[in-house]
Amino acid sequence: MRSADRGSATILTVALVCVLMCCGVVGLAVVQAALVTARAQTAADLAALAGAQALADPCGASAAVAEANGAVITECRVEGPDVVVAVELPAPPLVERMALAAGRPSPVVSARARAGY
Repeated sequence: MRSADRGSATILTVALVCVLMCCGVVGLAVVQAALVTARAQTAADLAALAGAQALADPCGASAAVAEANGAVITECRVEGPDVVVAVELPAPPLVERMALAAGRPSPVVSARARAGY
């Protein structure tokens, strides 16, 4: 091995480890975002179903179920026999940090659902 090439494998290994760690962080952020999106849709579905089954106060029942699932109701309306609900959840911490590092506002995950009786 020539003396000019000594240590080059260490530099390449460190660079490869850094690239793999960055890919892992981005992959983790994508998985977290997918999980929160699924939670938001589940909360919206359950809130709409609760509102459709409530006799007196559909939006109150929807809000209670959404809050029990960690979501906040942003819209609730009764359209004939249907209850339409929109909910929001905060973004996962890793996604929020990445957005703030890019100079963007903190993202939220929203979902809508409709249920009727």
